[in-house]
Amino acid sequence: MKKRLLVILLALAATLCLAFALSACSPAPNDNTGNTTEQSGNTGNSGNNSSDSGNTEETDNKTPTAGLAYTLNDDGATYTCTGIGRAYPNDIVIASQIEGKPVTAIGKGAFSYSRYVTKITIPESITSIGENAFMYCNDLKEVHINNIVAWCNIDFGNNTANPLNYAQHLYVNDELAIQLNIPQGVDHIKDYAFYKCTSLTDITISDSVTSIGNGTFEDCENLKKVNFGTDSKLETIGDSAFNCTNLDRITIPDSVTSIGGYAFYNCRSLTSIGVLANVTSVGSAAFMDCRNLIGVNFDIDSKLKTIGDEAFWNCRSLASINFGSNSGLETIGDKAFRYCSNLTNITIPNGVTSIGDEAFMNCEKLESTTIPDNVTSIGKMTFCNCTSLLSVTFENKTGWEVSGYGYKQAVNVDDDANNAELLKNTYVTYYWKRER
Repeated sequence: MKKRLLVILLALAATLCLAFALSACSPAPNDNTGNTTEQSGNTGNSGNNSSDSGNTEETDNKTPTAGLAYTLNDDGATYTCTGIGRAYPNDIVIASQIEGKPVTAIGKGAFSYSRYVTKITIPESITSIGENAFMYCNDLKEVHINNIVAWCNIDFGNNTANPLNYAQHLYVNDELAIQLNIPQGVDHIKDYAFYKCTSLTDITISDSVTSIGNGTFEDCENLKKVNFGTDSKLETIGDSAFNCTNLDRITIPDSVTSIGGYAFYNCRSLTSIGVLANVTSVGSAAFMDCRNLIGVNFDIDSKLKTIGDEAFWNCRSLASINFGSNSGLETIGDKAFRYCSNLTNITIPNGVTSIGDEAFMNCEKLESTTIPDNVTSIGKMTFCNCTSLLSVTFENKTGWEVSGYGYKQAVNVDDDANNAELLKNTYVTYYWKRER
């Protein structure tokens, strides 16, 4: 009896062991069938709002990089490339379409810190690139496009949104852009469009362009020549548009009405800019540190109203400024002509009402000038260190006083030689004002 019971127990134990073994060998059930969001190749988006290079269309006859991340925009009709996704190649090609819908944007910070990327191809479907999209892409060497019109129309969020900030070499249809033509059909060259594009040496801008944006050609250090057509419609040159140390030739078109702040800052090779016929404002530091600029000429009926602070600061070769006999100039900003050490004389237009602080400071060769009838204020230190200044004529000699440091006193300005002494020495740190 005991033997039979032992045999039965052993049989049951063997059966249980066999059952457990068979269970361990069976495949686990698939709980994610049909719900995966990571896709590659041509799998498509399967209704998700996020995709990794699914069902893409070629860019410039190049196969889009698999694994890049794209997001369907709120309009349901366009995509944004949002980042590197699962892709790690050196050569990135952004798709022009996902599932038949255009890729129109590159998102903020999309490729930031992607230090291994050396080359990127951007399709003409892109109309905006978000802030810092390519920040710290330190190894990026080439940017490839196939449509210069589309490139000029991209809205860049800031300078590090443009991959040229690091790559510095632009290729149009796989040819390095050295001499570039901005064709007819471009109305506006957007902000930062060619920022730090050091491959450029010569640019021709078509007559259709009406504005050049902020930072458009900033730090294009090899750019030497900018050409405009005889029928140019250009009206606005933006802030820091041409901070190009080797730019030596540009004739600003007659159609231009506004020159932005720092527009030609540090253009140390620039010697002339043509006649400024219809410019109404010259922004702060617009020509600052243009050390070889020899002369500045405005049209006889110049519409210029304002010269911004530091506009011609440190233009050491500037010997003459002709505002035009019928100039409408009203304001000369602070430090506007400071360190113009070769300026020997200047005729301040009759319409000027105020001259800013330090406006002519360190103009060591300035010998004489006339303060027009309409001037009611002269800033402090305006003629400081003008060591050659011997004569200052006030057309309106009544009502002048100096003030500062809790001190106020009427000043007699009848003597031209004495006026020079008062302005450059005696009352150099005081404000000069005249009651109307």
